[in-house]
Amino acid sequence: ASSNDALMTSKQIEKDLLRTMPANACFSHLHSTGIPRLRRVMRGLAWLYPDIGYCQGTGTMAASLLLLLEEEDAFWMMATIVEDLLPASYYSSTLLGIQADQKVLRTLIANYLPDIDHVLVQHDIELSLISLHWFLTLFASVVHMKILLRIWDWFLFDGSITLFQVTLGMLKMRESELKELENSAQIFNALSDIPGDVDDVDQ
Repeated sequence: ASSNDALMTSKQIEKDLLRTMPANACFSHLHSTGIPRLRRVMRGLAWLYPDIGYCQGTGTMAASLLLLLEEEDAFWMMATIVEDLLPASYYSSTLLGIQADQKVLRTLIANYLPDIDHVLVQHDIELSLISLHWFLTLFASVVHMKILLRIWDWFLFDGSITLFQVTLGMLKMRESELKELENSAQIFNALSDIPGDVDDVDQ
């Protein structure tokens, strides 16, 4: 990466530091203990993967890991996620890998949750406008921490198939409710709210 690219990446990281997890005391202001750690992890990842640079979704994941791990361990865990656990090009500028996974998700919904598929088609709802963010952050930005830890346990064991399993499971939990809603806005909002409403991962 050129020095100009590195400067732009550094500016992007800096801009997002306080937006990443503002409700958590470790990341709520510039003097919070987590902010310099998050900055170093994100800069390190951008240096290690110059073809990716900085992707906003990775910040939420890194911040979540920093609540659990030492800085160096969080960095290498992020590297493992990017290199080994997710398909190629997941965090590239084109988001090619994650876009492909959104197409796979729609096919799985059509096959395994036909009633949900009917709702999405009937109301012309593009699920990826919601679910892409779930996949991009490995659910770090949308579920409670205790749920996230369980999801990540599965993810670290089984890889990216977990993202599909969790999404299908969440949709299945709300299937009857979604079928009763009458307009696209209600359905879109209900879909967006699903992860945050999950309180028991064993439902």
